[in-house]
Amino acid sequence: MEEKPENPSSDHWYHWPEVIKPLLLILFVGGLSIIFYILAAHEHSLNPLAPEFRIYSAAVSPCPLAPTPPSAANRYHSLTATWNFNLVFANPNTKLDLYYESLQADLFYGDEETKDKLMLATTPLPLLALTIMNQTTFNVTFATARAYVSDDAAKELIISSNSSSAGDGCYGSAKLGVKLTGYFRIDKGLWFSRYFCDLSLPNYNVTDQSSQCEIYNTVYRCVC
Repeated sequence: MEEKPENPSSDHWYHWPEVIKPLLLILFVGGLSIIFYILAAHEHSLNPLAPEFRIYSAAVSPCPLAPTPPSAANRYHSLTATWNFNLVFANPNTKLDLYYESLQADLFYGDEETKDKLMLATTPLPLLALTIMNQTTFNVTFATARAYVSDDAAKELIISSNSSSAGDGCYGSAKLGVKLTGYFRIDKGLWFSRYFCDLSLPNYNVTDQSSQCEIYNTVYRCVC
């Protein structure tokens, strides 16, 4: 019986998968690289900026304020006071809106850079949403009820009242600070931020002030 000649075309197609597989892999990797490059270029072009905070004004009640001295039942000074702050929240972005998922404020005495600090009060803040190039002002109230403080802290936390022709006010030189911590959303990405508002300038008038809150630690994007 006569043998059929080999079909060269069938042999040619038999070897095609060996060529197609590397080509498909190259195309797949190249496509992913192009997609990642486009996404990175898009985010870089938006250049997201962190939100900005500053303290517009602050007040303490009662004024004058002095910690309660030690007693027979308690050998530490105690502090009871209400602190009111007006904070300004600004969105510096020209293309992106800001949405806070969580935000908390802490009031403390001492140096934030070291462990030598005393938490006086903490409070959650409203979830903020701000459109591009806009700002809003909101009130933050801290309630300190019988917070125990050392002798040195009690001396610095004395706040005196002043009534003169220059105006009324409360003055003190304590090392106070407000720390803002939270997560905010920009362009579907979740970011972590921490701000430090310094209130420890000597003889600072706590009833009328405006100070910028600096970013404490780097604002970074988190994978949540």
